[in-house]
Amino acid sequence: METDLLILAGGMGSRLGGNVPKWLTNIIDMSLIDYLNQTLNSLKFNKKYIVINKKHEKYINQIPLDFEIFIQDENYKGSGAPLKSIYKKINNHNNILILPCDMPFIDINTLEELMQRRNSLIYSTIDNNTSYGSVVINDEKFIQIVEDEKTSNINIGIYNLYGNSIIEALNKLNANLEDDEYRLTDLINIIAKNEVIMPIYKKYSFNYLNINTKRDLNEATLYLSKINKSKFKNVYFEGNEIILGSLVKIEDGVSILGNSKIINNTFIKNNTIINNSYLNNVVINQDSNITDSKIADSYIGKNAFIGPYANILDKAVLYDNVKIGNFVEIKRSTIKENVRILHHAYIADAFIGNNTNIGCGVVTCNFDGENKHQTIIKNNCFIGSNSNLIAPVIIEDNAIIGAGSTITKNVLKNKKIICKATIIEKDC
Repeated sequence: METDLLILAGGMGSRLGGNVPKWLTNIIDMSLIDYLNQTLNSLKFNKKYIVINKKHEKYINQIPLDFEIFIQDENYKGSGAPLKSIYKKINNHNNILILPCDMPFIDINTLEELMQRRNSLIYSTIDNNTSYGSVVINDEKFIQIVEDEKTSNINIGIYNLYGNSIIEALNKLNANLEDDEYRLTDLINIIAKNEVIMPIYKKYSFNYLNINTKRDLNEATLYLSKINKSKFKNVYFEGNEIILGSLVKIEDGVSILGNSKIINNTFIKNNTIINNSYLNNVVINQDSNITDSKIADSYIGKNAFIGPYANILDKAVLYDNVKIGNFVEIKRSTIKENVRILHHAYIADAFIGNNTNIGCGVVTCNFDGENKHQTIIKNNCFIGSNSNLIAPVIIEDNAIIGAGSTITKNVLKNKKIICKATIIEKDC
């Protein structure tokens, strides 16, 4: 018998505090729907359906392409509403595997076992149940799901139901009198009155965690980071809240310290130290040291020293032996070998050649109010403190720019430029 898939994704996700649909909420570097789909891709389905809230239509292009998308009928509310919305698509000869969008860690073995049994559900047991509906079991037989009574037998919320059973039950399903919602659990109870529902017990684990609140999201983040960290046997981790994404690659001999967050396609090469820093989609070459800094979408060469409180962003490329100090921001720039930028500088849309020193407070003034322009500083230059480089401008090899200078035109090779401010002395 073939199986269709239905993902319930009509929830707003307001308790998660984001501004995207619940199913687009990220755990570290992937969305809930992407985690779920990663597991589901190992299973074979005849059709794949997802039902979303009408308010989230603008996000449709972020749903995996192999799903047929339905907008939840506004006339229906509640967990049973998605089935009302796809009523005409239900094949009465197929099973339908029904999953919530907010259970990203569901394991494939559980789903495979569920799919082998027509009209079945997963339940578990926990102490001090305060949020799950309760499953009533008598002599190992399913009786019903009770939403209002909280017992230790909990309804996990995933089901494999026969299409014809769903169709017949939907024709009998009425909105709950208290909240005018169509409840999926009421539909299960209607089916159970005429047919056997097979309860499958599973020991409760993170595989069955629903992401409903910020606390759930934090727990899931730390849980997933722990799994990801376990992949790296020869990497030293020291910190209570290190966050590590699933796509990160780390070579042996690396140390990750403090509350570092490392996500997406980041690659850290051997003998590097990352301390209390944020890395997103970057390459950090060997023997580097990154402290209290943010680096995104950039490349860092060997033996780099960055931080504290540096920002390296937006396709910046730093070659070997570069030193970037406190409160330095670098964007869309290429920094060649042995460059030193140690204090309070802003470098954007720039090229800086080998062995150049950039003093404290230097600014590449790249924006003229309409367009951004490039600053080129060639090899062996010295740019004095508090200099303003008005782009577009080129400073040739071996040039020296005196402290406090404002450079508005190109500087020739081997030239020294000193802009002296006029001192005016007056009586108080």
